[in-house]
Amino acid sequence: MENEKENSNSNTEIKEEERTSLPAPIESKKKRIGKNIFRFVSFFACFSACLSLVAHYLFFSLEEGTPYGLFYKEEEKSLDVVMIGSSTIRHGFIPMEMYEETGLTSYSIVASPNHLETIEIQIREVMRKQNPKVVYIDLNGINNQTKKEAPSFVKQYYEAMPEGEAKRELKQKYPYLKEQKYELFPGHNSFRQQSYWETLVYGVKTFDKGYSPMKATKPVKVTKVDKEKTLPIPEDGLNYLKEILSICKEYPTVNFLFGEMPRYLDDTISSFDLYQVRSPLDAYYVVKSAKPYVEEAGFTFLDYFSDEKILPDYIGLDPEKDQYDAEHLNHRGAKKFTKFFSSYLLKNYFNGKAPEHSSDITSSFEECLKKYHEEDEKIEEKMNGKDKDDED
Repeated sequence: MENEKENSNSNTEIKEEERTSLPAPIESKKKRIGKNIFRFVSFFACFSACLSLVAHYLFFSLEEGTPYGLFYKEEEKSLDVVMIGSSTIRHGFIPMEMYEETGLTSYSIVASPNHLETIEIQIREVMRKQNPKVVYIDLNGINNQTKKEAPSFVKQYYEAMPEGEAKRELKQKYPYLKEQKYELFPGHNSFRQQSYWETLVYGVKTFDKGYSPMKATKPVKVTKVDKEKTLPIPEDGLNYLKEILSICKEYPTVNFLFGEMPRYLDDTISSFDLYQVRSPLDAYYVVKSAKPYVEEAGFTFLDYFSDEKILPDYIGLDPEKDQYDAEHLNHRGAKKFTKFFSSYLLKNYFNGKAPEHSSDITSSFEECLKKYHEEDEKIEEKMNGKDKDDED
């Protein structure tokens, strides 16, 4: 009996060992995998949040990484042309293409959108830091921008400015502005704005000089433009226009150009753009109403939609291939416009020859041009590949 009990216990132990040595059930494996994935995602989210906070408070602010913030990184008195406006300029004009085409140095101070009140500030800042012969100002904002919404845009621009007298003066003019509260030690903000943090923390591409390429293509419906039609400028927009023209008169040696960036216009309002209150075509009719005010002030109004010599067809734009959407050119369209605009400026404002620049400025732009060529090659490959896929 005792032997039988011992054998029974022994068999039980063997079975228990066999049971514990069996592979874990599939369900428990799935649970473990799920837990591991959850842990990894949670760790990555926490790590990203901490990195973002460290980057924002210790190194380089997002506002300083915008095209209007990076404008302050440009060497003083180095620019021949400055473009001021919104996303239509940001995606439609390529400073490096202008430099390669003509030797003219340029930069785009842009935001999406750029408010008319900040444009007033930007004009003065351009004149303080640079000595351009030409400044182009896009007037798309006069069709829908109001005084009420200005403070949030002014605050963003204020955050992008380096410390100094100009920033203090801006704070006096706009009492709602406040100094950055997160200066951890004396001189912290100057430390944060050092150029070597830009690429390390945010991957900022300074060589694009304010340009951001749109790599997709969307054929747009071409709506016929009534060359005689205009729509009234809203009250706030008209007041801003008059203020901007008044500021420009303070700089008689600069050629100020005004208008709205060329593209084929659609007569429908975008369903996904909450900022758009008019169709691109009606927005143009509002901007066109600025022409007599601009010309009366002694400046040039470029009408890309009614002037036969600068129509989209004349520039060579293709509504099937050269636009990202009804509002913006893609990279291919931006190259076409920049080639036309560069030649136009060189002929009409620089007597056919770009000004000479110091070796430092030339070297800097040549280095940016090399980096732009690398980016351009990748974009062309991507866009040509998409076109081929569409044909197939």
